[in-house]
Amino acid sequence: VLFGGAAGPGKSHAARWALYRRCLRQPGYEAVLLRRTFPELEKTHLRRMATEGPLIGAEFIESKRLMKFPNGSLIECGHMDDEAGLQKWLSTEYHAIVPDEGSTFDPDRLLELSTRARRLSPDGTEKGKFWVVSNPGGPASSMLLDFFIDHTPDFEKYPRLQGKYDPAQWEYIPALLDDNPYLDEDYDTSLAVLQPWRYDQLRHGDWRVFSGQFFGTFNERRHVRDLGDLGGDTRWFRSLDWGHNKPGCWGWWAILPDGRLYKRSDRKFMGESVQVNAEHLKTKTRELNIAKVTYNVADPSVFIKTGLVGAREARFIGQSIGETFGLNGVTVVRGDNDRYN
Repeated sequence: VLFGGAAGPGKSHAARWALYRRCLRQPGYEAVLLRRTFPELEKTHLRRMATEGPLIGAEFIESKRLMKFPNGSLIECGHMDDEAGLQKWLSTEYHAIVPDEGSTFDPDRLLELSTRARRLSPDGTEKGKFWVVSNPGGPASSMLLDFFIDHTPDFEKYPRLQGKYDPAQWEYIPALLDDNPYLDEDYDTSLAVLQPWRYDQLRHGDWRVFSGQFFGTFNERRHVRDLGDLGGDTRWFRSLDWGHNKPGCWGWWAILPDGRLYKRSDRKFMGESVQVNAEHLKTKTRELNIAKVTYNVADPSVFIKTGLVGAREARFIGQSIGETFGLNGVTVVRGDNDRYN
């Protein structure tokens, strides 16, 4: 679970008390609560756990950074400041692992850490829990967006995840500023000094804005909509930027009656034959409940014939990628590859 978004809803507080509840309910429950650095851990969690321990009937052992419960449950606290820090947490399996401000972690370390949240709960009802608590922004932010929100992990980077990634196992629970009724009324005003992209991250929990963004005016609240029931006047087309040794992408587009285009979905791929790619295309179109596609537009490069013969006269022979798509039930037309537009 990715829990977060805006700054101020009380995410760190919620993470601690969610673990307290599980530890109190299930004897022998073992969890670990992490921050990227020790100073962050001390300021955010250690001081508060020392005062919260008596409230829940548990003992906080400061020297061990450990909350110990009478029923044998425990919460370890730590950080991942260096490689040694990571290896410490990889040596044991836990019922729950909670990286706080997970977007500040190294993305690959964060994913590797998730593999240790694999113990079945003491009462036998739950698999291991991996809860990332975070605002947008930081080295792992785009990975969290891909895995938890868009459900489009980079299979080029994680090839063995292909066919094994289950979107239902990666859930996002947004946390907004307005969710916290105890927050100071001036908190929103204090964020106004930030640059626009950072303000949108911390005020609105926007995971799609970042520093140096090409489309700096993109705003999820304004440019993303629920298409709902589009009716019979809406037409659909698909767009292709072919790639084999490098990534390629299909896009599914709705042409609304008012002339606007909305990109419903996309599919990134690499290393697939045209035949396999065409089957994936048809399958995903069915999954999107799109009954009819008006046309498919492709990069002009897919119409180049493959193979060369003749030393003096370079004659192209064979079949173009576009023609091969046609033989596999996907007719493509030549697009305009003006990249700016």
